[in-house]
Amino acid sequence: MTSSTNSTYLDYQLYAGNMAKSLNRVASEPTVKSAQAYYTANIGKVKTADDFLNNYKLFSYAMQASGLKDMTYAKAFMRKVLTSDLSDSSSFVNKLTDPRFKDFAEKFSFTTKGTATSALAAQSTTQQSRTIALYTAKAGSSIDATLATAYYQSNIGSVKSVQDLESNSQLLDYVMTAYGLDGNTIENGSLTASTAAGNDLAAALESDPSDPGSVANQMAAGVADTSNIPLVVQSAANQEATSTAYSNTYGRTTDLIHYENTIGTVHSLDSFLADPKLVSVAGQAYGLDTSSYSTTDMKRILSSNLDDPYSVANMLGSKAVAFAKAFSFATSADTTSPYTALSQDFNFDTNGKAASIRTAQATVDIANTETLYMSKAKSDKVSQAAAKSETTYYTTAIAGVKTLDDLLSDSRMVSYIKTAYGFDPKTSTTTLRQILTSDLTNPKSVANQMGTAARRLTESFNISKTGTLERSSTGAQSAKSVQAMNDAYLETTLEDEAGDQSAGVKLALYFQNKVTTGAVTSAYSILADSALLKVVQTALSIPSSTSNQDIDTQANRINSRLKLSDLQNPAKMKSFISQFATLYDLANTSSNSDTITTLFG
Repeated sequence: MTSSTNSTYLDYQLYAGNMAKSLNRVASEPTVKSAQAYYTANIGKVKTADDFLNNYKLFSYAMQASGLKDMTYAKAFMRKVLTSDLSDSSSFVNKLTDPRFKDFAEKFSFTTKGTATSALAAQSTTQQSRTIALYTAKAGSSIDATLATAYYQSNIGSVKSVQDLESNSQLLDYVMTAYGLDGNTIENGSLTASTAAGNDLAAALESDPSDPGSVANQMAAGVADTSNIPLVVQSAANQEATSTAYSNTYGRTTDLIHYENTIGTVHSLDSFLADPKLVSVAGQAYGLDTSSYSTTDMKRILSSNLDDPYSVANMLGSKAVAFAKAFSFATSADTTSPYTALSQDFNFDTNGKAASIRTAQATVDIANTETLYMSKAKSDKVSQAAAKSETTYYTTAIAGVKTLDDLLSDSRMVSYIKTAYGFDPKTSTTTLRQILTSDLTNPKSVANQMGTAARRLTESFNISKTGTLERSSTGAQSAKSVQAMNDAYLETTLEDEAGDQSAGVKLALYFQNKVTTGAVTSAYSILADSALLKVVQTALSIPSSTSNQDIDTQANRINSRLKLSDLQNPAKMKSFISQFATLYDLANTSSNSDTITTLFG
């Protein structure tokens, strides 16, 4: 190792002054291009942790990208890292003080048994809960309904295809009821692939709910034919409630009998309003004089948004609201079309097979986004409390995102993302849309043109080039994780090349990268990384001998002299690096320069 004849700061600026150009230069090197091409082409073939560890080209690439090159020999140790339960605070990787190992484990999807995650199921636990809630709302809580729910919970896990669902009459009836679909379309207890209804149901289940042009969304919009699986305009529970309310006042009249025999065959608002007896019975049941309203007015009442206090039904009062609630015509802000809800709550691919769930962000990416956000919050109690409150909101809200529009229409989530990834608060949602839908393999895409922060934002979300949500990974790594690994490989390779000329430049680049990616969250994260600690000790003139002191004492000393939030300010970061470089050059000559292996090993 030799020390640069120039100043560390000037050499650092040669790299950091135009980081995109520096990284592009590294990416064009033949050996780098070959290594990246091999990793991208072969990581998807990995089925177990042992497959990965025994493929030296893949494993060494990932270790280099993660700053763990000097641990490549320790395969047994790294197997424990990769197969640790990240959610268990007492697991092997969570007990390690060096945060790089947990970061490494988070980049992969291996189970504790060492197999690549294969989250293929018709429904997740959350999706099952939604289906059960919909069923209970429509069927009530009778003994029969409770038994039906118990059967559904016990058997939905065995469904591996649309055909499995359609051929099980009990499960199918449960789903049809839950989503307000007409059970009369079931032939002989099941929907087979040969029936039109079966084909239409399969098409809806196999749809991408985040794609406006999918079959389910076309059905919801009234573009596609829904005659084969029409909606039920009134649930069984509401039919019974309407009949009871009417008969309590008027008795069992011929009009009521007509209502009970006919309402099940009605599948649209227009057909309901076309039968005066149906309208009259329902109106009288809820004390609403329907004869005083025109057909247009009745449409407005029954299709009112009941979450809107100024909607027609709400303006007319409680009787109109009760009348509207008795049917499936009324809408609310969080109501989704039954066809779209059906496609959202099941995970079937275009071939009708159980697949992984579509999600805006993988769990690890949510955690990383939250880490980035919290790293930018001020350290005082008020700021920390506010940041934790926003983080709690983000955790809940991101789980409910079904489309890119869901994400971008939520101002709190948008603000959170901008802060986390270091964007100007004035960045428009149009720009964010362009970033999130960027093709990272295209150097001319918006994210690539905007630089590192934009690329990291794109990599963190499962959003396709067309703006639809992609499925979560079912292998060792998702496509976005592979891209992130490739980016990290370029960064660490650049750092190594800089280190061949100057240990100080490598340290400065490494420190900047760790701060940018949110790895520097506290004084303790600095103390856990010898390279980060070297930078901080040098810049703050803290003697290296203090490393022998109690860790809390060391942390307090760093906190008293450095505000980590200042490092998020580009000008203050530049000043800090300059201070480090100056003091590093004063303390180091070619004869006593630090050993990179010691700091980064």
